[in-house]
Amino acid sequence: SLLTTIMYRAFQNADHVRQLTIPSSVTTIEAEAFTNIDSLRTVTFADESQLATLGDAVFCDNVRLESINIESCSLLTAIPYNTFAGCQSLKSLKLSDAVQTVGQGAFYNTKSMTEITFGTGLTELNDDWGLFYNAPLQKMVLRGVNYPFPRDYNLPRDIILYVHPDLEEEYRSNNCTKDYHI
Repeated sequence: SLLTTIMYRAFQNADHVRQLTIPSSVTTIEAEAFTNIDSLRTVTFADESQLATLGDAVFCDNVRLESINIESCSLLTAIPYNTFAGCQSLKSLKLSDAVQTVGQGAFYNTKSMTEITFGTGLTELNDDWGLFYNAPLQKMVLRGVNYPFPRDYNLPRDIILYVHPDLEEEYRSNNCTKDYHI
């Protein structure tokens, strides 16, 4: 039998873990499964990952997490509430084309994150809890053809937005994004 689910808080506070490799058979990681692991530096998803569901705050408060290859999770459609909140060493992140929605506070207090790339499937960024609060973003790549900002956003003033050419005019004219570099 293959591992398909990593249970709620399965590795919470497991300070001896420096590196994780999630097998391709895993389809679900429940809430807070890998939270607050002070020594965790790297998370790798195996090739052909079958991950489709993340619970809330799965990687929350891993202050030394520097690298995660979640872009390879081609079945994952949502990044839920507080997924990477408090991952203070995470500098950049690329999400797969399958990701459609990003939940509240997903990147809250990611103090080193300067770059994020969203795939073509993105339809909504939820900012009710400061999605990018305390993240010094310099570059945001939005490869999709949907405008994902439902209302005003608090992005750093000097951020550069790289957007799909078909949406450039919408970004330049929308009150939420018209003042940013596009």
